[in-house]
Amino acid sequence: MDGLQYYGYREEKEHTREAFPYNVYPCTIPLDFPDVPLHWHDELEIIAVKKGSGMISVNLVTRPVKAGDIVLILPGQLHAITCGEENGAAAGRTHRMEYENIIFKRRLLTGPGTPEEIRRALAPFLFPDEAGAGGQRIPAFVTGQMPVRQKLFSLIEETDEVCDRRPGGWQLMVQANLLRFFYLLQQNLPDEAQERVTLPPESLMRLRKVTEYAGSHLTEKITIAQMADLTGFSQTHFIRFFRRCTGLHFTEWLNRYRLSMAARLLLISDAPVTEVAGETGFGNLSYFNRTFRARYGMTPREYRRSSG
Repeated sequence: MDGLQYYGYREEKEHTREAFPYNVYPCTIPLDFPDVPLHWHDELEIIAVKKGSGMISVNLVTRPVKAGDIVLILPGQLHAITCGEENGAAAGRTHRMEYENIIFKRRLLTGPGTPEEIRRALAPFLFPDEAGAGGQRIPAFVTGQMPVRQKLFSLIEETDEVCDRRPGGWQLMVQANLLRFFYLLQQNLPDEAQERVTLPPESLMRLRKVTEYAGSHLTEKITIAQMADLTGFSQTHFIRFFRRCTGLHFTEWLNRYRLSMAARLLLISDAPVTEVAGETGFGNLSYFNRTFRARYGMTPREYRRSSG
């Protein structure tokens, strides 16, 4: 199973809905899951923080966020979310962040018949990897320093209200408000655009390959030799490259990724702990229990009971 399905399991049907590819769902870290590990996808994602605070990383730029902040994640952007504490799930669940996750596909706003002028205006948001799209000019973090933040947040709340009621033609309002959202953001860019990319595009592409492979081969053994071959590096070069990008040795990052998937699976299923361990790449139950406790401060069974 693709690793991304674990933390999106409950939203899978909605997330892949084809008729109107727009979905909104509430999340709370660490109550719903301890964190969202580094990953990427082709959809756009808007995160609206409702309560509390946390840390969000977009293309390896990590910043604290709090209630009222908005984070815009463009297609293909690497991103991760935590509650801001290393062992947040074990910290008495006192430090948390409640946020709304909005995910939609590009074709909701553009398609073969879209006028060129509109496509060009949307390109920085929908096609950031295209030459000349200028996606790096669009701020990832809309915080209190940006006067437009409240207008954008109100727009999100207005859209939520329409989605809850679903009157006739509600889809038109969703599309219109998304276009207004992007228009307002584009008209209120900060004087100095935030840095969205800390690495050359080639390096980000290599990282995307690694995270995608980890999610698609969750149950399998993954070696440094495989990752070196995947990224076109020698093993030594890959280890240095990955540590420079993430601050972690690849094996440590992979264990954290798998533990995060295991924690989510413990919450959303009744599968035995042995099955959860196997489904997330831990063939040795004793090692799984030990590493899980080291990471989250409790055993997998205790973690499941504490979330019940």
